Amino acid sequence: MSDMSKQTNGRQRPPGTPITYHLSLITCVALLACAGCSTSKFLGDGVQASYFDDNLRYEHPFTEAGTEAARRDAERECTSRRKVAVKSPGACTLTRCVANYLCSDKPAAADYAR
Repeated sequence: MSDMSKQTNGRQRPPGTPITYHLSLITCVALLACAGCSTSKFLGDGVQASYFDDNLRYEHPFTEAGTEAARRDAERECTSRRKVAVKSPGACTLTRCVANYLCSDKPAAADYAR
């Protein structure tokens, strides 16, 4: 093997080490593909919604109005899918909350509520 084939960008690489510059390209393509997996939208009044299949996540201000906006949008979104919105655990800080909802079939929602 010539000295030129062992060098990469002026640096010496150890013998037998494969050249994997395409790895960063593969990673970039994978990240771009995952970026389309969920849908996000801004609902106004500081409420951000993210949808991934039947899982809905809302980030909103720690206010009654923010909580109500998240609940209304979850019900609207699930109704458009012919399902019901089931609230699952979330978390709050002193200023922001994260609310999670699941769009579920009515029989499964009844089991979840028990």
